[in-house]
Amino acid sequence: MTGAIVYILGVTSGVNALIGGSTSPRVFALYAPASVSLPYIIVEQDGDDPSDNKSGVSALDQGLISVTIIATEYGDARDIANQVRIALDRYSGTVTSGDLSWEIQSIQYLDINEDIGPGIGDEGVVLIEHRYKIREVTT
Repeated sequence: MTGAIVYILGVTSGVNALIGGSTSPRVFALYAPASVSLPYIIVEQDGDDPSDNKSGVSALDQGLISVTIIATEYGDARDIANQVRIALDRYSGTVTSGDLSWEIQSIQYLDINEDIGPGIGDEGVVLIEHRYKIREVTT
C-alpha cells in the first residue's frame, strides 16, 4: 500500500509543484535521505486489517497510511497537505509502477495532526500528518 501512495503523490502535479517538480518529486516511503532538502513527504503504513476468509488468503485488506509533510514554513506545509488530500481522498483505481501493481478500491481521509519537529540549527520544522484508510483488493 505504501508504494501505491508514494507513486500517486509522485505523479500528482499539484503536489509536485510544491515539493520539487515532476522530474524529482520528494515523496519517500518510511524515511527521507539525510541529504534531501525541504519540503518533502514521508509515507508509512500504520496497520493492516485483512478480511477474514476461511477458504484462503484475504481478498481485501484495509490499511492505515500516514502521510507526513515536512516543511520550514507552516503555510507551505498547509498548501502541500491540501494538495495531498485532493490527490488521495476518495481515490480509486489501479496503480502501476514498474513491475508492481495495486488495485485500490478506495482511500478515505481520516484525520490530521500538526506539530513542530527539530530542524537544522535553531530553526524547527513544521510537521503535518494526514491519516488515511485504504481498501486494497489483494487477489
